[in-house]
Amino acid sequence: MIPLLTHVDIFLCAQGADRRKSFCGLVGIVRAEMGRESNNVSLFLFSNRDRDRLITLC
Repeated sequence: MIPLLTHVDIFLCAQGADRRKSFCGLVGIVRAEMGRESNNVSLFLFSNRDRDRLITLC
């Protein structure tokens, strides 16, 4: 059985992120530039520079 979350915070990083960044690199952006901590009830979305693709960090 998969538990369903009733509340999920969704954050969008306004500047383009390098798609080659690893998980640790994206967490660094979340901490340094967004002032947040990645946890299991947040979804972080990053776009590339052209803003035609998304990278997700759950």
